[in-house]
Amino acid sequence: MRECFASPGSLDAEFGYYRKLWPLPSTSLRARITVPMVVFAGLDDPVVEVSDYLRAARMFLGSYVIEEIPGGHFMHRERLGVFAEWVLRHL
Repeated sequence: MRECFASPGSLDAEFGYYRKLWPLPSTSLRARITVPMVVFAGLDDPVVEVSDYLRAARMFLGSYVIEEIPGGHFMHRERLGVFAEWVLRHL
């Protein structure tokens, strides 16, 4: 993680993403999504819980699949092999 944010501007860009979402998302971010969606919920994520993904399902008109997998908020960096296996199942 430290290497990822060591590049100049990367940490500011990351926080900028969250600042932009607060307090209310823009109109474009509130539109319902029509394409099929697969989301990966990290079972050890201290930031986003599986219940958050369940509540988000109302924003999707197409199919919406929640895959609960080992890992935290950055599961793709913490457990790349496990994450890749799960992604490949859906491709």
